[in-house]
Amino acid sequence: RGSNDNNVMNTNTNTNNVNITKIRQEYENEIYELKKQIEGYKQEMTNKNKTIQILETKNINLESSMTDQKQSESEYLAKIHRLENKQSLIIDQTNEISRLREEQNSIELHRLDYKAMEMDLSKERLSTQRLRDEKNLIENEL
Repeated sequence: RGSNDNNVMNTNTNTNNVNITKIRQEYENEIYELKKQIEGYKQEMTNKNKTIQILETKNINLESSMTDQKQSESEYLAKIHRLENKQSLIIDQTNEISRLREEQNSIELHRLDYKAMEMDLSKERLSTQRLRDEKNLIENEL
């Protein structure tokens, strides 16, 4: 009976050892799979961090570009304002030149009218003088 008990005990021990080995192997496989998964997650995190860095750099570049564009826009708006002021001055000067030309034309027209009247007056004076001379000649003849 002692040997039977030993055999049963050995069988139980062997069975327990097999079960423990099997369980240990399953845990080791599970640990291996979890470690593999963790490594995959770490790699994914590394890739995502790189993507984040790239996006942050792009964002900084875009913000810088926007700042530059806003500065350019301000400069262009200031230039447009200066050009509008110049345009206004040119329009005012053009209006003044037109007014002065009209005034000059009016003066020239009056001058020409005066010359024409002076010529008419000279003709009349000549006619009057001729008539006087004729009158004097006639008076002298009489």
